[in-house]
Amino acid sequence: MSRPLTRFAGRLSLAVLLGAGAGAAAAAPFGTLEFIEPTGVVLPTDNIPVWLRFTLDSERPPVIGSSSDVSRLDPLYFPDFFRVLDGPFGGDVGSFSLSDPGVVFQPTSAGANVFFTCATSFTALCGEGPPYDFSFDSGPSSITPFNHEFEFRPDAEPLDLLLGTFSPTGGSAPFGQYFFYGAGLFLDVRGSATITRTALDEFGSPIQALQRYEGGELVLDGLGSPIPLFQRYEGGELVRDGDGNPIPLFQQDEFGELVLDGLGNPIPLFQSREPGELVLDEFNQPIPLFQRDTNGDLVLDGNGEPIPLFQTDVIFHEFVSGWMNIATTPCANGPFNPSCEGNFSRVVVPLPAAAWLFVSALSGGMLLSRRRRRTEVVTNA
Repeated sequence: MSRPLTRFAGRLSLAVLLGAGAGAAAAAPFGTLEFIEPTGVVLPTDNIPVWLRFTLDSERPPVIGSSSDVSRLDPLYFPDFFRVLDGPFGGDVGSFSLSDPGVVFQPTSAGANVFFTCATSFTALCGEGPPYDFSFDSGPSSITPFNHEFEFRPDAEPLDLLLGTFSPTGGSAPFGQYFFYGAGLFLDVRGSATITRTALDEFGSPIQALQRYEGGELVLDGLGSPIPLFQRYEGGELVRDGDGNPIPLFQQDEFGELVLDGLGNPIPLFQSREPGELVLDEFNQPIPLFQRDTNGDLVLDGNGEPIPLFQTDVIFHEFVSGWMNIATTPCANGPFNPSCEGNFSRVVVPLPAAAWLFVSALSGGMLLSRRRRRTEVVTNA
């Protein structure tokens, strides 16, 4: 798998992109991206610009956002994989999937960006030569990340953008033919996330939920032991919020997510019978609250036993970032050889392109003429 090069805030940065680039640089999922001038002839001293053309698929919703407003970005363009950062643009300290149970993501910004797949004979070490060095463009024809608004529409004209430029290392490149196989356009979606997980003890077992007062203190019995979640406190009194309203307990699954009814509403945990008396088992012991499904049936473990409600750990991550590929060039995911249709190549020659083409055509015509004469001679013989 080829390494990609991506640009952040106007500088080069090497990364193995899990959301854009290497990990997700497969066929373009939302549009097409192609090289505008895939082939050409240049002199050894010429700089080589790399132009791309992007077209959003007609059936896709518009891609709209900015570094300060993500409210118009369709959730279809939210990535599934996110990195947890140690600062606004810091390093990775963890990761999670948006589809994991118990994850609540709050988007704050989105930036459009480009990546350069380091599968190329133009450079020796990704963006560094010889024979060429690569630099991203940051002018008006480029995609500049994190400080602009972007809007891609399926009914708009294709977008032409300048990815960057290959510059001859030391001012001149050797004669020959060079190939570049892939680039991509992606979104970097940022925000915060709250992740709720089942709390585990030192043995990795779920910790049963216990009664707590509003301030978070454990409710203890006469011996000073925590009281499991019963349907009411021993005295039957309601737990109230700051406005004096009773706080309902809702059913939760093992990941801390609310169990919903057929209409999508959370199902209350009925703390006791109507008069407030505790629900007791056949041994006159209060019955703990158990997990229930959307039909109200008990959720059972592998042994057919009801599963109690467990404590949950809630972790807040202030800075998270995820990448979503919008489009990649045809060879961005290989094969990385000249046979791949849709690659970018240049032939470096010692003569100006027009003269080289003229000589090539003249030479080809002479060879063709010779072949014809030889053919004619052989035929006539």
